[in-house]
Formats: sequence, structure tokens, C-alpha cells
Amino acid sequence: MARKIATDDRVMCASPKYLQENPAPETLADLERHNCLLAGAQDCWHMKDKDGKEHQVRVNGNIRTNSAEFIREALLLGLGLGFRSTWDIAAELERGDLQIVMPEYTGSSHFAVHAVYPCREFLPAKVHAFINFLNEVYGPEPYWNKGLKRRASG
Repeated sequence: MARKIATDDRVMCASPKYLQENPAPETLADLERHNCLLAGAQDCWHMKDKDGKEHQVRVNGNIRTNSAEFIREALLLGLGLGFRSTWDIAAELERGDLQIVMPEYTGSSHFAVHAVYPCREFLPAKVHAFINFLNEVYGPEPYWNKGLKRRASG
């Protein structure tokens, strides 16, 4: 069983250093000329445009890892572009250590943060209470996105 706890909003981002040395992409086709930092088996970035149209963009880069921390550090060092969850990089975006690139493209709506558990039957009350607590804490607008909205409008 899985219960959605929060959205998993994703944005394309890079450090100011990377963007000084490489012109920011203006179209999805421009990504072919960028070093895209890849997480796991991620050969395609699944995103949607401002009209909600879904896009799959095949990207390439010289770094592929299953470590989100490694990708975040590589981004901060200016080694390429990334397509990261806002829960992972919200603090870096708020500080200006990373910048959103092509904000009209965000992560596909097919991704979310879920609480996963074996079954509803015999679910201990404390597990049920914890899942409800997580849902209240993160909810429809997780705290890590609130700061980004303030920054975008300010």
C-alpha cells in the first residue's frame, strides 16, 4: 500500500558558476550541449511545461550516480545541470547557491513522496498515526516549497 504524503516537485537547476561558464539553455534541445548530471538509471528527464504537456528529454552527462548527495555536491561545484527534487535542494535555492533554469519546465506530476506499508489490515495504530502526522506536516504544500514561492514572488 502507498499513501501520497507530498508532491515531489522537480526543477532544472545549476550553480551560478556553471551558468557563468555555460549559457543557460533556452529550449529543451539546448540540453544536448550541457553536461547533465544523472541520478541512477535516469537517461530521460520527465517534465511538464507550463501548459501541463508532458515531455521526455534524453540527456547525457559525465556523472551518473545513485547518490542524491553526490549530485547536489556536483551541482554546487558547477559541474553541470541537474533535475532535482525541491525537497533536496530548497535550502541551496533559497541561499542562491543554485538557480532554477528554465522554470517553465518542472517535474512530471507522476512523482510524489509516499508512505509505503505492507497492507491496511493489521496496520498498527502507531504506524497509522505516524502516516497521518507526516501527511499533516508535509501536506499539499510542503514547507520546502513555501520558501521557494516567497523567493519567486519577492
